[in-house]
Amino acid sequence: MAYLPKDFETAQSVNKGHGRIETRTLTLSSQLKDFLDWPYLEQVFKLERRFLFPKTGQVQEQVIYGITSLSREETTPQALLLLTRSYGGIENGLHYRRDITLLEDHTRLTRQNAARVLACLNNLVLGLLIG
Repeated sequence: MAYLPKDFETAQSVNKGHGRIETRTLTLSSQLKDFLDWPYLEQVFKLERRFLFPKTGQVQEQVIYGITSLSREETTPQALLLLTRSYGGIENGLHYRRDITLLEDHTRLTRQNAARVLACLNNLVLGLLIG
């Protein structure tokens, strides 16, 4: 019986802030690269997030699966862990500006393409204000 090679690599970080302790564990593998027919797939990863709220003792856990076009030579598990964290900050920052500043979530549009036009106008406004 032949066993598959074990190329799983793991990185972990622990951060305190916002009233919680967050533990992030990323496990990375390139085993599915030749198995899946997915363009540019180099590696797959599993990101486990655990939130501990010290005041209440409450624990929340979350598992996220992802793929990357970065090869083993181009990135390490620790570097990818940092990339996934910064990606969330970018997404949250953009959505915050649109949702809070421009009240995009409070808008109820019923006409066809109106939501798309509003999103384009909001992007233009943000581009002019920020850029």
